[in-house]
Amino acid sequence: MFCDNLKELRLQKELNKRQMAEKLDLPYTTYNNYETGAREPGPELIARMANTFSVSADVLLGLPAQAALSEEDSSLLARYHSLDAHGVRTVDAVLTAELARVAVEAAQARAAQTSANVIPFVPRTKPSTIRLPQYECGVGAGPGVYAESDACDYIEIADTPSSRSADYALRISGDSMEPYYHDGDLLLVEQCDTLSLDSEGVFILNGESYFKLLGRDGLRSYNPDYPTIPVTEDDDFHCRGRVIGTAEEV
Repeated sequence: MFCDNLKELRLQKELNKRQMAEKLDLPYTTYNNYETGAREPGPELIARMANTFSVSADVLLGLPAQAALSEEDSSLLARYHSLDAHGVRTVDAVLTAELARVAVEAAQARAAQTSANVIPFVPRTKPSTIRLPQYECGVGAGPGVYAESDACDYIEIADTPSSRSADYALRISGDSMEPYYHDGDLLLVEQCDTLSLDSEGVFILNGESYFKLLGRDGLRSYNPDYPTIPVTEDDDFHCRGRVIGTAEEV
């Protein structure tokens, strides 16, 4: 394109836009419009630019350097050169107007394409929250955590169906329930005294708190590196609640 060729030739001269505008005796904004493609120069200015860069107008316009004129082009050029001064000015005015029209339409097309490619910004809506008690002692996923107290604090979590069903939250310590639950996750627990087999729950075994699966032979883990923890009739064992998911902290 003309504007790309103009920029390339200016850079070859090691001139900035302002210096180039001064060299062509043009206002800076006018020259900048030519180089960005916002405007197209008339034939006389193209000839002056080509002379300044010591190249042919064909090179500036991006035409093949040795391109031969077609019979039609030769006829048009001969007719142009046969005009008197008034005719030349009239043709130049028409050319200038048409080049400006084409440049405007091209700019509008580029703007429309850019607009079509823009992804509209949709502000992120802050999720609504609820307050839920979180017991400070946490729960062990692996070794048990000593359930030394019932001290708790209230936390803000995302308002979801699971969080609305939960009675309290516990922080996991350990990795025995991976790959489904991870160390540091915040469990949502629905308080209950009994659970069916293979349910995920929070259990107290001999004073220690565990997050495990309830099995026939004891407390099981998802992680195969952890063996089943046996539970006997002599153990102090009870259920603290059913795990219904993890909380989304906000």
